[in-house]
Amino acid sequence: MRSRCFVAEENADAMRRQIIGILAAFDRAILRAEEERNDFLLRLLQKQYQKAIKGLEAACVGSAAL
Repeated sequence: MRSRCFVAEENADAMRRQIIGILAAFDRAILRAEEERNDFLLRLLQKQYQKAIKGLEAACVGSAAL
């Protein structure tokens, strides 16, 4: 049987991988919005990108406490 700490660490790793994938998708969308000169979409995506970065940082800090 796996310990609770090990399971929590696996969950944190999965969350970090998902957030990294989301950041990659945001990067592509931001580049496309820049190319199309869509300022509204660009600002929206940049705000969401920053929120995802904060989530990644929180996931990293939270897992360090385990």
